[in-house]
Amino acid sequence: MEVSEKRLESVQFCLIVALVFFQQIATGMCSLTFIYHLRRVFALSAGLIGLAAGTASLVYVFACIFLSRFYKRFKLSNQVVFGSFGLALVIFFISMSDSLLLTWILIAIFGLFHSILWPSFDIWIARGKEGIQLSKALGIFNVSGGIGASLAPFLCTLLVERNTHLSFYVAACIVLFNGILVVCLSLVIPSIGAIASEKNYIQMHQKVDHSTPLRYLAWIGVFMTFLVSFSLQTTFPLFTKEVLHWSESTTGLILLLMGISSCLTFMYLGKRTFWHFKLQFIVCIQLALILLLVSFRLVQNVFLFMIFFIGIGFFAASASLSSVFHGASGAQERSRRMNIHEVSLNLGIVLGGGLGGGLYQRVGFHQMLLWIALLLFFVLLGEVGIYLFKRKASCNRTVSS
Repeated sequence: MEVSEKRLESVQFCLIVALVFFQQIATGMCSLTFIYHLRRVFALSAGLIGLAAGTASLVYVFACIFLSRFYKRFKLSNQVVFGSFGLALVIFFISMSDSLLLTWILIAIFGLFHSILWPSFDIWIARGKEGIQLSKALGIFNVSGGIGASLAPFLCTLLVERNTHLSFYVAACIVLFNGILVVCLSLVIPSIGAIASEKNYIQMHQKVDHSTPLRYLAWIGVFMTFLVSFSLQTTFPLFTKEVLHWSESTTGLILLLMGISSCLTFMYLGKRTFWHFKLQFIVCIQLALILLLVSFRLVQNVFLFMIFFIGIGFFAASASLSSVFHGASGAQERSRRMNIHEVSLNLGIVLGGGLGGGLYQRVGFHQMLLWIALLLFFVLLGEVGIYLFKRKASCNRTVSS
């Protein structure tokens, strides 16, 4: 089927939005199922669960760093198909494994296939867009992912209450569906399968780079915000189950609200420009997150935890959108910028899982919040200090010239 360029762009956009929605459901289900599965099947400690769950993100980070040059030679649709089929197979094998070593290796391979998928989604949605058009596209893209992420914990905990294998099977089927969807659309509309690789696209569209230096602070911000977020997501299910004795579905409902909060934040910020290229926005998000952690340090009530995680969802979404937007804006080689965003975000996930699990074991959930808040505070001071130093140096150069 031959379609116009405008129609092709609309079909591509709808396809990417659908892909990221289903992929976020599957990814979120697997991430949470790992925690319950490793505890039930292998009786791992909280610290080891955090390290095991973080292994996928660690491999993802290294793959994004060292394999991105290899990935960008392939058509985006081919990347998505290969990554989806491979990931579905890995999830199925994880559910079948009764060996801890094999499961750990498979979790690492899970991260490898994610490194094929997520950067390709980011590049595809941002291709050829700037300013408010880029912001709106990223907003809708992240709303779709946010809805998927918000549904994932609740669906996962409903299935996990029966057994963890069932949750893995459903996630594998969802990922497999993504791959089949791209194959079918590529057969019906050959232009989808012919979408240029990032390397060829850059060669065809040479332009001057107008990147903003705010991307560096945005990348640090998304790293720290996701370190906090994943510390909580790794330890909160254990805390509510073993200390507060809540059901898995109650925990899933609270995490669902965090996802809804993220989704609404993406929807709102995607349509606004007040935060574009604003240092104050990046700093205030991190400062408000610190205050939230300290203020809710002694909470044990379900309703208050709902408010707490709604706030976490807002800050995580704000930092993520800021990182992608400021990284992509004005950039020629967006694959590299998207990989830096993904590396920053997933380094936060890796360190958050290990740090959160370790602190939870040693000082408990509430004290963990305080220690993480202190870490975030000192990093924020460093960010502001670096910015002021660079601005002063820039002013001195201007005066001397």
